[in-house]
Amino acid sequence: MDVTGYKLRFSAQLDALFSSTGGNGTDALSRLPSPELAGAADACVADDEVDDEYDAARDAEANGGFRHTSPSNLTGSLPLIQSLLQISVSDVTYSSFLLSPGFANIAGSSSPDSETTASLPCPELEELSKWMHADSLCEDFDCIVFKLFRLTRNKEFGRHFLVTKAIQKDTVLFTENPLVIGPKWNLDEYEQRSTIVPCVGCFTDCNLGQFYCELCRWPACKPDCPGLINTNLHGLECGILRFGHPPKPGDDPETFFDYYRYDALLVLKCLAVQISSPNLFDQIINLDSHYEARKHTRYYADADERIVSYLFRHFLDPLQALERKEGKVVLKVCDRKTLHMISGILEVNAMVIPLTNGREICGLYPMGCMLEHNCMPNSFYTFDCSKGMKLTFKSGRDIQKGEHLTTTYTHSLWGTQLRREHLKTNKYFACKCVRCTDPTELGTFLSALRCMGIDNEPCGGYQLPNDPLSETSDWKCNRCPVQVTHDQVNFLMSKIGEEVDDVMGRKSSAKEFEDLIHKLENFLHPNHFHLQTLKHSLIQMYGHFPGHRLNELSDAVLLSKLQMCREMMSIIDVLDPDSFRLTLYAGVVLLEQQAALVELNKRSNRSSVPPQKYDLDEALKCLFDHNRVKQAEQCIAVRSIDRHFCDIFRV
Repeated sequence: MDVTGYKLRFSAQLDALFSSTGGNGTDALSRLPSPELAGAADACVADDEVDDEYDAARDAEANGGFRHTSPSNLTGSLPLIQSLLQISVSDVTYSSFLLSPGFANIAGSSSPDSETTASLPCPELEELSKWMHADSLCEDFDCIVFKLFRLTRNKEFGRHFLVTKAIQKDTVLFTENPLVIGPKWNLDEYEQRSTIVPCVGCFTDCNLGQFYCELCRWPACKPDCPGLINTNLHGLECGILRFGHPPKPGDDPETFFDYYRYDALLVLKCLAVQISSPNLFDQIINLDSHYEARKHTRYYADADERIVSYLFRHFLDPLQALERKEGKVVLKVCDRKTLHMISGILEVNAMVIPLTNGREICGLYPMGCMLEHNCMPNSFYTFDCSKGMKLTFKSGRDIQKGEHLTTTYTHSLWGTQLRREHLKTNKYFACKCVRCTDPTELGTFLSALRCMGIDNEPCGGYQLPNDPLSETSDWKCNRCPVQVTHDQVNFLMSKIGEEVDDVMGRKSSAKEFEDLIHKLENFLHPNHFHLQTLKHSLIQMYGHFPGHRLNELSDAVLLSKLQMCREMMSIIDVLDPDSFRLTLYAGVVLLEQQAALVELNKRSNRSSVPPQKYDLDEALKCLFDHNRVKQAEQCIAVRSIDRHFCDIFRV
């Protein structure tokens, strides 16, 4: 072994970690075709402009905009991670709770598109920071006041935004850039074993083993991808990844899958933030992690093997060994508990960002993750990939004074029991919204079971939970005295869920979907969410699958397709009356409904039966509604949990 070369290699790595990572990469970013990275470049503050901007800060106050630029970072290379902390809040009285100590970023401009920003000292920040992370209520820090809403706290809801003035639909509530972004930290099994991986510099798809970052040998779209040296993208963690020993060409493929764990990169990025931005790291680590609650769960055990042990084994143990040898410290905070806390923070707070190339990444937005959950929310959010992944929250409907600002953190088209279980397991709270407390789920019967009646004679009623907020509640028929236990319901739903997952997870035929729907209709309400999942796929098979083109469908099948579309839209109209949560799902249904109506009208023209004018009127209305939700869809960046329901089918 070349001991001298080994020592020089690790010394160079140490120097790279302690020194600047080589500029903020703004010029390189501006030349990128990718709108995501081009936007990141726009978010930067050039070093030679900082002094002038800081001197003009108080003049800018009159215009209402402030940009965060910490004085400790005004010299030398300005990391992109700092510039991504620009937060502009519409109609804010004052806001300082997401920035480094001593600085606030407040927007008071009348236009939500205003980009006028500057920096000002904010002496209130330290007090506000204490308020945010206090374990108990404190009279001195009971609320933070905005013009349209205020951030407040109570024992029942914790921190939440309370509306203080009526807000009209589509009003910009606030915008925010991420503390850190990176690959999804919770990859599916097929994603963990895919040879098509995201470039560590720009997240575009690349082939595992084709091109690499020349410094750390992690896959890249090309060796000179500008994102590789960008200090907010790959430049953030590259220095630490250099301590690893990547597999060589010809090694067992399993070695590649085991070494290149993209789901661990976001945790490492969060940990690495402390090297250049201790204040940002403090903000990250102070987010809710629910460390104690997670400690004895399968999620903790999974993170311990998949992320924590992996990062120490390949990268952090060698780094700490070199730290001890050289008597220097690169990562002041680096232990297993910290990594588990970061994992919990991401599990609870990370938001999924859909990119234009179809891939999804994750980002941490401290203000965005403070919104209260509701299964019938009043706001929605978008991501602007051209402006550094900027998050914008808007009101989805008119919001009255006294309401809470709410969003949704679960699947809108799941039944109550599954939604609440998901929230309790992943977000550590139990929802008690108006939809969850109603056994019928606002009259949709999305979870209702068909009552078997007495002596196998169905009564025509439906089984509903006596107490939908209780996990152990028995169920009672709404027409006869028959009751079933929660164990019986759970067993039935488990078996049905397995069958649905099986059909949805493989190349199933339309006949297999039809057979399963027919079978489950004996046990479930026609509106049950499992049936709706199957029907949403089937209506798209009818008209697009070989042998099931529109002109090949029988009249009976075509009418069945139309009936299923109408059925689904009646549910959507209740769960998303303002068309801002289920736009993709609704758009597909409306388009298929219109196609079925047009085909029926064509057939009536060819027969002796007079054309049905109402068919065409309904078709035109479907097109109009489709265009309306399509426009909303273009504005709304839907999270992956909603994309699950707009998958046509897996083929």
